[in-house]
Amino acid sequence: MNSYLIRYCLEFTWPNDEADQIAALMGELFEIDGRLGEVFDLTGNGELGTAQNIIPQIAQLSARHPDVVMTLWGDGEEAHDLWCCYFKGGAVQMSVATIHYDPFCEDVLKPISEVTF
Repeated sequence: MNSYLIRYCLEFTWPNDEADQIAALMGELFEIDGRLGEVFDLTGNGELGTAQNIIPQIAQLSARHPDVVMTLWGDGEEAHDLWCCYFKGGAVQMSVATIHYDPFCEDVLKPISEVTF
């Protein structure tokens, strides 16, 4: 979460089938902070935006809807800046992505004709 520019995606998980409420929740989020209308559309998909105080506003929305799990995905401008935050009942769990590459192993080398890109 160190980057200045971050692409966001906000997802909602309900205990029941209430997925038709996404636009209403996004509208509430925009009421909390109108600037977030520049970051998200009404489906929760985000465009590239600056790292604002977005986590406190989503925690505030989460407190209003304690049964809904909200997941905020962040993809920063730096290659290693991938993270997500989970929200429920106003509480937040932060998780920073760990990228793992297998070590070199000569036994798995293939001719280029057998490599799929």
